[in-house]
Amino acid sequence: MSKTSSEILLPREKALQFGIDSLTDKELLAILIGSGGKDNSVFLIADSLLRTYGSLSLLSKANYKDISAQKGLKDSKALKLITAFEIHRRLNTPKYQNEVILDSLEKIYARYKYLEEYDQEILCLVMLNQRKRILKEKVLYQGTCEGFNINLKEIISELLISKCSSFLIVHNHVDELVGPSQDDLISTRIINYQTKSLGIKLIDHLIISKNRYYSLKEHKDFK
Repeated sequence: MSKTSSEILLPREKALQFGIDSLTDKELLAILIGSGGKDNSVFLIADSLLRTYGSLSLLSKANYKDISAQKGLKDSKALKLITAFEIHRRLNTPKYQNEVILDSLEKIYARYKYLEEYDQEILCLVMLNQRKRILKEKVLYQGTCEGFNINLKEIISELLISKCSSFLIVHNHVDELVGPSQDDLISTRIINYQTKSLGIKLIDHLIISKNRYYSLKEHKDFK
């Protein structure tokens, strides 16, 4: 059976061409280890580590002394491995996660109330996971006092890249009118229709004005 192009690439090349998530556990380890020795290639070392510990998860729990005892693995490379595992461990603790969950209108408004201070319209695209935790937020448009034109393809591209399950649109009105314009209503309905077909849910479109907000979802301006 012939190999695919991704199977014959070196790990670094494969990561750059297909994304880091395309790599196998062995290939990820090979990148971290960097290089092998005279009698042990980097792939043999990575494979041996996985065979010894059974899985990447169990390997991540090993200490420096045990990992550095692996044949062909220098002390500096063992240190690099346990450093990567420690970073992962810390990122999965509450101290480092500091997750922001936007599961109510009050929380959304509190986070984006600062938009009322701007003298130009700004649109934020907020991408969420299933628990409504922020995966990514991006200022997508920064227009004039008269607004901006929304690019549907750009929004969909951002949503797909983030791999979100739902999202919010938040933008401000420079004048005192907090209600949606006709353009706001039309663009929101189009975005909702198009993203729904992709299985990505528009949670709400919030308009921020001085000391108040308007929720298009709450007012049933889109379904």
